[in-house]
Amino acid sequence: VLTGGISSPDFTDCELTDGDTDGNGVINILDIINVINLILGLDRDAVATTGPARSDVRFISSNNDLIVEIDSKRDFSGVQLSFPADMELPISLKDNSHVTQMSNYNDGIMIYVAYTLLNDSFDSRKAQFIIEDGALIDINDIFVMMGTESGQEFELSRYESDELYQMGPYTFNLQNVYPNPFNPSTDVTFSLPRDGHV
Repeated sequence: VLTGGISSPDFTDCELTDGDTDGNGVINILDIINVINLILGLDRDAVATTGPARSDVRFISSNNDLIVEIDSKRDFSGVQLSFPADMELPISLKDNSHVTQMSNYNDGIMIYVAYTLLNDSFDSRKAQFIIEDGALIDINDIFVMMGTESGQEFELSRYESDELYQMGPYTFNLQNVYPNPFNPSTDVTFSLPRDGHV
């Protein structure tokens, strides 16, 4: 995840395929959660949640820093942040001392992951990440992903301070095709940045 996910040059094709534990063609925080579940022997279906997972994410400028504040409607056990930057920026997590944090700066991209090694939840369904000297980062360039204990992705509502500016998917996203291969039909799951005729 820290070296570019599925497009990382640091691993063989076999290693990249193994890293994509949910088989969606992307390596991210959800795959980390799945690996932890495999190591702990937890059945993904046993810890699965029903219905959509939703959370609010607020971006708050404070002096020269940028605060990314998460207030979730349900438990979460992993977060990934990535954004373009001119240099490595320190990122810290307030409270949640049981959470493992890792980051990497490579080719102008800052990537940060926070997760729990025992697949525990973040305290009180909240988290506050402080990006030092990040106040000038365009918040539209910040990719945020959260995962439940079962590795389900959250649907995020994004706020700048207290003003909602984006709800749900930010861009077009093709998620999966099932069954594949198919005959005579298949279901295509996708998301759109706003409601409209398709």
